[in-house]
Amino acid sequence: MERRSFCYLVTGMTTVAPGLSAAESVVQYGPLRLTFDDASGILLRIACRDEIIAENPSGAPLVSFATGPTPEQVRWLENMDLRRQLVNFSRPGPDRVEVTVRIGDFELVERYKLHEAVARLDRSATLTYRGSEAIKLRGLTVRTAGVRAAGDGFYRFPQSWPPRSYPFSEMTPERRRPRGGDSIAPLAAQIGPKQTVLWLSHTDDDTSVAVLEKEKQFDVVQSIQAQGYLKAGVPQDIGFTSMVVADGDYWAALLPATQQWLSSTGTKVPGDVPAWVRGATLYNFHPGGAIGSNWRDLGGFKAATDRLMPSIERLGASAIWILPVEFRSPYWPLDYYRFMDGLGTADEYRELVTRAHKMGLYVLQDLVPHGGAPSAVHNQQHPEFMLRREDGTTLTYWLNDFARPDWQDFIAKVTAHYMQNYGVDGYRIDAIVGSHESNWDPNIPYPRASMARLWGGLKMLERIRSTVKSIKPREGAVLAEVQSARHWQWSDLMFDFSFASQVCQGWRREPAADYVAHLRDYLAEQNAIQPHGATWLRHLESGDSLRSQLWWGVEGMRAMYALSAWIDGIPMIYQGMESGHAFELKRINDIRRSRPELMSGESDYRAVRCDKPGVFTCLRRQGSRQSVVAINFNYEPVE
Repeated sequence: MERRSFCYLVTGMTTVAPGLSAAESVVQYGPLRLTFDDASGILLRIACRDEIIAENPSGAPLVSFATGPTPEQVRWLENMDLRRQLVNFSRPGPDRVEVTVRIGDFELVERYKLHEAVARLDRSATLTYRGSEAIKLRGLTVRTAGVRAAGDGFYRFPQSWPPRSYPFSEMTPERRRPRGGDSIAPLAAQIGPKQTVLWLSHTDDDTSVAVLEKEKQFDVVQSIQAQGYLKAGVPQDIGFTSMVVADGDYWAALLPATQQWLSSTGTKVPGDVPAWVRGATLYNFHPGGAIGSNWRDLGGFKAATDRLMPSIERLGASAIWILPVEFRSPYWPLDYYRFMDGLGTADEYRELVTRAHKMGLYVLQDLVPHGGAPSAVHNQQHPEFMLRREDGTTLTYWLNDFARPDWQDFIAKVTAHYMQNYGVDGYRIDAIVGSHESNWDPNIPYPRASMARLWGGLKMLERIRSTVKSIKPREGAVLAEVQSARHWQWSDLMFDFSFASQVCQGWRREPAADYVAHLRDYLAEQNAIQPHGATWLRHLESGDSLRSQLWWGVEGMRAMYALSAWIDGIPMIYQGMESGHAFELKRINDIRRSRPELMSGESDYRAVRCDKPGVFTCLRRQGSRQSVVAINFNYEPVE
């Protein structure tokens, strides 16, 4: 192999695994040192300040990809029986390494980026197919092999429910623990009393992470669900994934290390979030009525204006979220410019929004960018808006391609229409995670099918919010129906689905003391792995759930609402939830409003402890003001 004096240091002869060259190349930049095998270009070792963090004992390739004509006929690289041939090993800059290999008809470029000030390694890849006819890409993985796992260390998947540690002492060789969910796919391991390693992802495709346990070590597999056609000679750029070595134990390292990584990747809350958002109390309803009545027990725009708006004001709400009003019914948009039958006229809807504004309420309308059904007006006129499955068929619901610029243009016009003609202040955006499936239409105007999902959701959200801010730059806002760190860049508010579906439900499944311990850990981890300033919607019930009183009883429901109102984020009252509880909900809202630190202050879930098991506590701060929240989750009074 050609030697380049500016590229790397070359060590002396060493003992290596069978089949590997005895010559190794060492690259160091900042705190990390990488060791590569000269013959194959495979990463053998990662060290931080002369201490080995991970070692690839078998010398196996650490980047893999899969192809196959159907999802049932997928073959990963390690099962293809193809020879790996090193084409080039280069160092384009002091902080970068590129390894180019030929594997059968594939050319794979593995890229490594080191950082000077922090112990961080980023890895990305470019895959090019050199065959004759297009084939299908089914995914790519990046592995960190042989992470040391001795002593009383552990690994965790932050923001999982219930939160838990997996001790190294209890690992079972070949056991695999996967974790999907959040778009950055976080994993953290405390490998020493004062050393923690984090793995995070930043890609245009959905990601996940898994731990493969071994004897006194483990592998981390960061999976990127990249799917699409590999056309001859057309490169696919994929990545990146990160590994960060941080000083401190798990709780000391998690927040600063993750926040630094988020900031460096541009994963942050917008700088122009309206002041009203963080202190909001949201009321959610449909002008036609509740879902149990098929949206008919209230009566439409005029009835909502006359009967519902005064009671919303009395509850202490400061904003409303109106469920979808376009034809045909909520979440089936067949015509975005026509009202649902029975709701009323344009003037009546305009009066509803005007009345809300006179009461000091901000108005978010539901916006459904997934397109409804094939029979929708827009899909009949523009069938290209609908994504295509591999067999060429379309879906019957959640069927449009979020990543198409022309579909984004269409939704941007809908966004502007209701703001300019009816005065709404922004939108709650349905299913903005992205398209429901990959778009296998060979004529898509972007690199690969899977980018319709995460990347498409991000681009659609950006377009909607940009339109909102162009019309109402000060007060305009969006509430994103997604739970994803990556989406915060274009969100003023975001759903905490786990809070409603798992965290609150946990109280029914475990003793109060255990529940409170898990609750504190969940919220502390959430603060650490989401961008600073993130404002969550904490809802107990919605049109998709049972009534919260049926889960926890009268007092339990009120305790849960107090939790949602007094931790960071904003609470929500769903239409009818106040029945029998109006006085107590108003009292909770009044306490929240009387203390600015409860509305928009910082939250510390580990600063204050109660000596009574089963009592949740947290500290809220804003400037010189401080409040301690205490909520009893025992089934008996506690003094």
